[in-house]
Amino acid sequence: VVSAADQNKVEELNQRGIDEIIVTAQKREQRLIDVPISIATLSEEKLKNMGIDGIDKLVYAIPNLSIRSTSESEKRFVIRGVSNVRGSSALVGVYLDEIPVSLSPQYQPNLQMLDIQRVEVLRGPQGTLYGQGSTGGTVRLLTKNPNFDGINGEIGSSFYTTQGGDTSSEISAITNIPVIDDTLAFRVAASYKDVGGWIDQPDANKEDINDVEASYIRIKGLWQVSDDLTLNAMVMRARDDEGALGYGNIKDHLGELFWRQV
Repeated sequence: VVSAADQNKVEELNQRGIDEIIVTAQKREQRLIDVPISIATLSEEKLKNMGIDGIDKLVYAIPNLSIRSTSESEKRFVIRGVSNVRGSSALVGVYLDEIPVSLSPQYQPNLQMLDIQRVEVLRGPQGTLYGQGSTGGTVRLLTKNPNFDGINGEIGSSFYTTQGGDTSSEISAITNIPVIDDTLAFRVAASYKDVGGWIDQPDANKEDINDVEASYIRIKGLWQVSDDLTLNAMVMRARDDEGALGYGNIKDHLGELFWRQV
C-alpha cells in the first residue's frame, strides 16, 4: 500500500523530470503545451548539442521543414510542402525576433545561428499573428537579450577543407556589455566567414568559383527606463561577397548546359 505522502513524493519527482518549454509564438510567454498551434522549438542548449551552427541545419531537427540553398543568401524555406519561387512575397515567413526578413520567395539576409536563444517553427497558416509571408508557416529566430550581469562573452573559430575544393575558415565573437548598472546594456554578436568554393568552370579556365566571403554583425540594446518600462533596439548588418552559385550542369529549355561543372 502506497501512502499519500509517498504518492506525492513520486509525483513531485516525476514533475521535476519534465522541463517546461516557454514560447512566445502568440506574442506572450506561454507554456508550449498550452499553445494551440503546431510548433517545433529548439533551445540554445539543443542547438549547441546538435551542432546546428547554420540555418540550413535546422532541417535535421525540425520535422516538415526543408530549406533549398544555392548560396549563402539564396534560401527557399518549405514547410509541409508549401513554398514558392515566384511572386512578391514568400509563402513561408522568416522572422528575426519580431522583424520580418523575408525579402522575396528565395532571398533573405544571410542570418547566422549566432547567439540564438530559441528557434520556433510554426507549421501551417499563421496570417493572424504573422502577416508577412506566413501562408505555409513561420520560422522565428529569437536572439539573446543584453543583461546586467557584467561583461562576458565568448569567441570561436573553425578551419576546414573540402575534398576537390578550397579551404574555409570562420571566426565569431559574442560580448555582453553593461554600460549603466541595472539601466543600460548592449550585446554584440559578429562573425566572419571565408568559405572556399568547390565548383570549377573549365570554359572560363577558373577553379573553385562558388566561394563566399561573408560578414555579419548584430547589436542589441536594452534600456530599463523604469520597473514598468523596458525599451529594446537592434541593428544588424549582413554582407556577402559571393562567386558563382553552388550548382552546375544545369540545362536550359533547349537542353543545352549553361552552367557546366567538371
